[in-house]
This record gives sequence, structure tokens and C-alpha cells, in this order.
Amino acid sequence: KHRMSHDNDFQQGDAGANLTFPKNGGAIRKGDNMIIKGHPCKVTSLTVSKTGKHGHAKGHVFGNDIFTGKKYEDVFPCSHNVDCPFVKKIEGEVIDIEEGLCTYMDEEDETFEIQLPDSDDDSFVARLKEAAEDDNKTCMISIIDAMGTKKVVDYKE
Repeated sequence: KHRMSHDNDFQQGDAGANLTFPKNGGAIRKGDNMIIKGHPCKVTSLTVSKTGKHGHAKGHVFGNDIFTGKKYEDVFPCSHNVDCPFVKKIEGEVIDIEEGLCTYMDEEDETFEIQLPDSDDDSFVARLKEAAEDDNKTCMISIIDAMGTKKVVDYKE
């Protein structure tokens, strides 16, 4: 008998460290999140071609990067699995905004800092700062967390 356990080199990671999960290509629908060309994207359009000579229907997918909005496309066999990102929405209460950094508190009363979006979205950041500076109101931010990246996507007072 051969025991190969000493040859295995398992990487230790923290619990829940998976950034993606497999999903059958044929189950992908518009509005789903999917990794396209290495980017976490929301599927905006999907067409499926007929079964080809080799027996696989092809999915032709377009999607926008959930962080940058940039458009990507890909073609994949519908019978194969595709990678989909785990996307988590986080709500937080704004405590302070200083030099592009937003300090917020999550539901467990833990405090975190997040970089606000860059100047391409200046009006959003300006409105967020204005809302956060109004001491009579509580300002909540919505953050999406996927593939190890977090971005503030919305706020409400």
C-alpha cells in the first residue's frame, strides 16, 4: 500500500476564503454575477447557440464589472461550470469621512475604514459627504464585497 499523504501540500487558508463558486454554465441568467475574463461582473446579456458539432451549446455572455462598470464578454460551453463570485452586501453607519477615507460601523458595532470611489464619481462622494456631515441624520452606506475588493456603491440618510 502506498500512502501519499506526505506528498500533499495543502495551503492553510482562513475559513470562507473562497472567492468564487462553480455554477453550471447553462444555469447562468441575466442579472447573475459571473467571473468574465477574471473580473466579477453582473451579466447584462446572454445568448445560447445551438449544439455544435462537438455536442456543446455555447453561451455568449456580456457583463459589466461590478466595481468599475467596464464591459466584458466571453463565450463558454453551457455544459461546463463557470466561476461566479461570492458577492456580499454590507450596510454601515458613517462615522467620519476624511481625505477620501470613510470610517463606518457595521451591524456588529465594529468599526472599519474604506476608501471612497475615485474622482470619476465626484458628485456621489460630494453628496455622501454632505449627507454624512448633517448631524441631525444618520447616514448609512452600502458596500459590495467581492473577490477581496470592497466598494461603496450607495448611501441613504
